[in-house]
Amino acid sequence: MREEIFKQFSPLDSLSKDNFHRLAETILIKNLPSGKILFNEGEHDNWVMYILKGDIEVQDKNGVNAVISGGSIDAKHPVVDIQPRRATAKSKTDITIALLDRKEMDIVLTWDQSSDKGIKVDSDDEENEDWTDTILRAKIFYRIPPANIQAVFMRMEPIPFKKDEVVIEEGQEGDYFYIVREGKCKVTRNTDNGTSEILADLDPGDCFGEDALISDGRRNATVTMVTDGIMMRLAKDDFNSLLKEPTLNTTTMEEAEAMISDGAEWLDVRLPTEHETNSIKGSMNIPLSSLRNDMMNLDKGTRYIVYCDTGRRSSAAVYTLSENDIDAYVLEGGLAAWS
Repeated sequence: MREEIFKQFSPLDSLSKDNFHRLAETILIKNLPSGKILFNEGEHDNWVMYILKGDIEVQDKNGVNAVISGGSIDAKHPVVDIQPRRATAKSKTDITIALLDRKEMDIVLTWDQSSDKGIKVDSDDEENEDWTDTILRAKIFYRIPPANIQAVFMRMEPIPFKKDEVVIEEGQEGDYFYIVREGKCKVTRNTDNGTSEILADLDPGDCFGEDALISDGRRNATVTMVTDGIMMRLAKDDFNSLLKEPTLNTTTMEEAEAMISDGAEWLDVRLPTEHETNSIKGSMNIPLSSLRNDMMNLDKGTRYIVYCDTGRRSSAAVYTLSENDIDAYVLEGGLAAWS
């Protein structure tokens, strides 16, 4: 019944069956009281909004009022779906609304309407299709063209691993990017006292190995199979051209200063000793090695200009931040550009 209602919405009504189900699963339903401001004119947000029940009053900058009622023809379309918002909307009665993540909706629509470049895999079996759907939910694929996604699937190769087998080892040169297709893994790192600490557990759909490829350095952790499984791997050159380059935001010093004046913040991802010796005034310091654990202290509503000495560590940091929906940019040239 829930999906039958959503099928009336535009442009959801144009999606293929599989893509419609995929997007429908992400829809949030909210009940709100009368008099609630839904958004103000001039605001940016990440939501596509539909009215299901009740009345919404919309007022534009010229003072023109309109009412959108659940179940009406107007309700089949998103409420003032232009960014920034061109009107203010508030609930005139108690209402029920449906919310879709704008990025999720955009990527699904793009895939659906790019049938000539569609995401296809070599096998038509149900198991392969389920795995493909799981992988496409990874946030890394939200920021690259559909043609690149197609190429990624064509160039990845499946590699079987046995329980307790090491996939990548700390200290090795980075050569491949991996996605877990089947099985479970654990991520560990050696400590100063000679022991090994567990950093994370990986399940099907999880990605790893990108840090060393982006920074052109060595592996910073070891990944070991907890069960038998299959890894899909992508060679370094293919990763750089298909995934790294399209997903990294970069900025010049001049552009960065303008963003800082507009509320952005500097983020130094070098070691504390490096930061103390020479850094941009007012910058915060989160070393790359602890970024995954400490990024929870960052504000997702703030833009960050990330720097290091050369751009290698900051590139790895921006990749990680972008995966977690944090707006971040690599400062081209690093500290040399600032100096």
